[in-house]
Amino acid sequence: MRFDPTYSSRHALPDGLAVTLRPIQPSDREELARQFRRISPGSRYRRFFTGLQELTPEMLDYLTVLDGTDHFAVLALTDSLDLKKEEGVGVARFVRLPGEPDVAEAAVTVVDDHQGRGVGRLLLTVLVEAARERGVRKFRGEVLATNEPMVKLLEAVGASGKPTGEGTLAFDVPIGPPGDPAPVRRVLSAVATSMAGWLSRLYPPGARPPAPRT
Repeated sequence: MRFDPTYSSRHALPDGLAVTLRPIQPSDREELARQFRRISPGSRYRRFFTGLQELTPEMLDYLTVLDGTDHFAVLALTDSLDLKKEEGVGVARFVRLPGEPDVAEAAVTVVDDHQGRGVGRLLLTVLVEAARERGVRKFRGEVLATNEPMVKLLEAVGASGKPTGEGTLAFDVPIGPPGDPAPVRRVLSAVATSMAGWLSRLYPPGARPPAPRT
């Protein structure tokens, strides 16, 4: 298996930023918590559909202790300004759905000050390849029903969606065969702003933190 716990790759983004990709490890708990704090309230709400301020210990366990098969996540890191350590700038993950072995919830999150640089596309490319390697054929995600531009974009890329009853739309996007770049673009458009599925497992219905005040 190519994307096993030893996987690591170095990439140069179009603007020259060097990024290392590797699977998330239990030791990444603090880095993931720090990365979450760097996401603006607006970005958190668009990705998590909640005004959550901090990741709880239970959430950090869920997000860092993975089996690598049904739950896989890849972390993007860059060198700190003083070059003494690496800092997380983005993460992509999928969670295979019980009873649907070829379908996984998927999401990509990039900290605000690194958005628009190609980090998300790079993360998603690896996520798609790792998913194919594990037999996943579709990614499922959610968007806010009020997010009309995203809803229209999903319709344009052929994603099938349906209301969840919680103010969001759930959708499926085929990831396509190896070597076809079009599915990567479709999936990026569909899942880049959705990371709410895992949160629903950690909060009972109706108990999610409220949206941030504006």
